Amino acid sequence: MNTTQGIDQLLGQLRAASALAAGQEPASASAEGTDFAALLKASLDQVNATQQDSANLAKAFEQGDPMRTSRK
Repeated sequence: MNTTQGIDQLLGQLRAASALAAGQEPASASAEGTDFAALLKASLDQVNATQQDSANLAKAFEQGDPMRTSRK
């Protein structure tokens, strides 16, 4: 087994344990074949988007823009 397969298997086991802890059914075995690189990229893209949103909100707050700083 190569390193990528080992990581994918570990991720599958972690997801199954997480689903069980949340009281949900674990995903099917086919979900374990998810590409680790794609998951990592998607996670980093999400973090980047959140950081950009945070920076924009901080800038709006500093400028006193009430339309951008209030959350509903």
